Amino acid sequence: MRIRRCRLDDAQAVAELATELGYPTDAEQAAARLASLLDRDEDALFAAEDEGGAVVGWLHVREERTLESEPLATLAGLVVAAPHRGQGFGKALLGAALAWAAERGLATLRVRSNVVRRETHRWYQAAGFKIQKAQVAFSRPVALPLPAGDHDV
Repeated sequence: MRIRRCRLDDAQAVAELATELGYPTDAEQAAARLASLLDRDEDALFAAEDEGGAVVGWLHVREERTLESEPLATLAGLVVAAPHRGQGFGKALLGAALAWAAERGLATLRVRSNVVRRETHRWYQAAGFKIQKAQVAFSRPVALPLPAGDHDV
């Protein structure tokens, strides 16, 4: 097992694993996303290789700064190919994220996980994460105009 930084030539494996995670992605999309993230200081992307050098997992961690709280690291994505789960790849990737966050002086690593991923929740809890809160995620197209009328919160 080897953990290393992701490279642009990992696009095919990244795409396949993102699709397995539930986010259909092709190699071209993955390459464009990798290209936009690889040079950003506030993002780190790690790949897990098996003994044969095949990428069997990846992790994306980023530094998050908000007005209401201290800077922290956010685990933006983590996936290990199903046949390789339970073999320590996820734990090794998580270790790389924790080391990266510590090097940056960040005291907290946060992760959000879909409510349907119960097995994943157990894995995170076993890795020392504590449930902080439950919330609802909203999204909308940017181009959609705001509705007329008074909608202040």
